[in-house]
Amino acid sequence: EKDISDQNNETILIDDESKVSTTEYNYYIDEIVVSNPAAIVKESSLRKLPNGDWLDDEIINCYIYQLEQKFKTFIRFNTFFHTELQTKGLQNMKKQYEKKNIFQNKKLLIPVNYKNCHWFLLVVNTNNIGNSEIIINVYDSAGKQNVQTKGIAAKKLELFFNWKYQQFCQDKTSKVKLTLTNMTGQIPRQENGYDCGVFLLMYSKYLAAGKAFIFTQRDMPNIRWKIRNEIVNKEI
Repeated sequence: EKDISDQNNETILIDDESKVSTTEYNYYIDEIVVSNPAAIVKESSLRKLPNGDWLDDEIINCYIYQLEQKFKTFIRFNTFFHTELQTKGLQNMKKQYEKKNIFQNKKLLIPVNYKNCHWFLLVVNTNNIGNSEIIINVYDSAGKQNVQTKGIAAKKLELFFNWKYQQFCQDKTSKVKLTLTNMTGQIPRQENGYDCGVFLLMYSKYLAAGKAFIFTQRDMPNIRWKIRNEIVNKEI
């Protein structure tokens, strides 16, 4: 399915100069390149970007952390949150998230690793939290129409957000209505089987910057180099 429209527009978020490496990297020594509160990125992970490989948790977590620090327009969850919510359940995660005020920002980004074979992004919109409503927009570059086939832990997410909402409004009986919205048809789509993580990072970047999506599959090689250099230089 190739429904991405060609656009000649360019933005500061994409540039050909990103091909120029600012730091040489060693293919034989797996040293730590970047360390921040969200991830420890080694050469082996960083190499996946220019090599065109499927991205790992370290790259996703590191880059979204940098976006959060740069734009300060969203609250970040790591790539393990959704999986742990599915496998451990809310009760085993309460201590970790007890003091986290997730409603101090109107946008939450949750990257999801689906069965270690596909990445997609959940964007939680809390604009209408005052009316007990939360909308979760699903950004999936593979373009599947039915959100229920994506392995989203909708019931457990609802439990999590109800728990945090009851903390927020200090009413143990209050409940929030959670709605999933599939963004397929409104977003750029991948045309291969390995760029899903890069699309996830670009959705995150453009949403954080408040920009309209203008990237396509053909931009992915340049974008991979740009992400690599931004991680190494610790600057978006």
